Amino acid sequence: MRDGSANLEGNNQYTYGIGEQNNFGHQKTQADVAQELGITKQQLHNYKKLPTLIPELQDMV
Repeated sequence: MRDGSANLEGNNQYTYGIGEQNNFGHQKTQADVAQELGITKQQLHNYKKLPTLIPELQDMV
């Protein structure tokens, strides 16, 4: 069993800043997305939960 990173420098893909571990730029937070849509973070959370409802409740909403 190995302790630490494979490159012996003590870093891995999780130690870099946001957006540096992949090809994307700044990654948006839920707060950023909610602000762009002009809604609250709680409203965004509620919208994300809608697809998990049973179809009858989805139709009601």
